[in-house]
Amino acid sequence: MHERITNCIPMLISVLSRFFPAASTGLAAPIMALIPTCKVVHCQLLLLLSTILFLPLAVSFQSTDTLQSSQASFPEDGAVVSIRIPEQKVFDGIEFPLVLGPNKKMNISEGTLQERLTKWVLASTPKLLDDLLLKHGAILFKGFHIDSPHHFNDIVETFGFENFPYVGGAAVRRQLAPRVFTTNESPPTEKIPFHHEMAQVPAFPDKVFFQCDMPSETGGETPVLPSWEICRRLEALHPEFIRKLEKGVRYIRVMPEEDDPSSAIGRGWKSTYATSDRSKVSNILKSLNYSGEWLPDGSLRTISPVLPAVRHDLGENRSGRKTFFNSVVAVFTGWNDSRNKGETAIEFADGSYLDPSLITVAGRLMEELAVAFPWCRGDFILIDNHTVMHSRRPFTGKRIVTASLAKALRAPLDELKKGPREEL
Repeated sequence: MHERITNCIPMLISVLSRFFPAASTGLAAPIMALIPTCKVVHCQLLLLLSTILFLPLAVSFQSTDTLQSSQASFPEDGAVVSIRIPEQKVFDGIEFPLVLGPNKKMNISEGTLQERLTKWVLASTPKLLDDLLLKHGAILFKGFHIDSPHHFNDIVETFGFENFPYVGGAAVRRQLAPRVFTTNESPPTEKIPFHHEMAQVPAFPDKVFFQCDMPSETGGETPVLPSWEICRRLEALHPEFIRKLEKGVRYIRVMPEEDDPSSAIGRGWKSTYATSDRSKVSNILKSLNYSGEWLPDGSLRTISPVLPAVRHDLGENRSGRKTFFNSVVAVFTGWNDSRNKGETAIEFADGSYLDPSLITVAGRLMEELAVAFPWCRGDFILIDNHTVMHSRRPFTGKRIVTASLAKALRAPLDELKKGPREEL
């Protein structure tokens, strides 16, 4: 009987987390504590009693999945104001993402919109921008007509974050401006699953910008989700899975010699490491604690060191919450081409492979949590890569979405006040 009751606990937590998603982690411990005292209670009765006992607690933990009455702590009387879109959600009382747009009460021309945004960013203290990003995880800027890679480059520089070079990433990229490049150019029929940018390598960016230069005819959204929320739900449903991920994972990838644009992970080792000298590549791998093997066709097989797959969001004014900081689902389901098989491209620290059923659960929960807004030309989003995951949905028609990566460090304030460069 005791075993039957124990086996019902995941069912109970799953049911409650479906309706009270943020409550699941808080409920798990007290429910488990009931088990030793319930040897003579039928499993069904335990489920009923536990639900009744902890329903008020669940309500107090609740994360709302639709936008209700939460207000962003943002001034509403300037050139830049907070706005709402139907796709927004609320997690733990916080709008996700924060959406900012031009104040429509002001009659501002298109060119002036870009200038107003630039002036607003420059006039805002770094603390204000950092606090907004820390609070909301992502900020979507709508209606400012940042509609070219060069305009986007200027805006990115205006924010003042130090550039993060795209070194070690798996996707094929094309440089469009000094700090702007294309997003993953894998076939439009392919979905790019949720991941943290460059979580599969030791060094990753703190911030990620995406900008829409041309929206697709259909699909092509860049959904985002709070990583701490997916971690919280998975830990409530499958705590052992999270415990194993906390010990780390290894990523295994075979890179072609030259870029293969037909693959979502087709970046060649020459462009990945910015050299065609094998000895230099070997030295780079050694410095990063990677193991590498040169294959007869000129490709390179690499195995990463054990990397964290669950992190705590630590740092000044940060939440300290656990985040699902990895590329586990993206690798398992998306690292498939003529050289790689996703199911064997990632392993736990002990060398065992991941359970496909748990990847399915994680993927389903991610889609439930996702905020997928339609791109409009000139819109861009700033993402805290420590706490927010992103993906790409399949699309039809031509789509141009660009990206820029950044570190948390800022340029000196006097440099920022000079504004964007006039020429690139």
